[in-house]
Amino acid sequence: MYDSSLSVSREILKDAPEQYKKLVFNTIIHRDIHISKEPTFRKSTMLPVATSQLATDYMNLAKEILGKTTSPTLSKTEEEHG
Repeated sequence: MYDSSLSVSREILKDAPEQYKKLVFNTIIHRDIHISKEPTFRKSTMLPVATSQLATDYMNLAKEILGKTTSPTLSKTEEEHG
């Protein structure tokens, strides 16, 4: 998870795309201190508040993954009929 206050996070953000090229997504998952504390309180970390920055980050990542794996060759008719 990315934390702009940590120099190591900034270094990874800078170096990862150069080193791993197409294996790195553009979406940044920001660190959420509240989620980091969840296991301490025996709460699930898989159920973040839907309006949180973390939930938004993961939704953006899912959209990015789907965009990279969706076949651009499907016709409109094929998409409608699945």
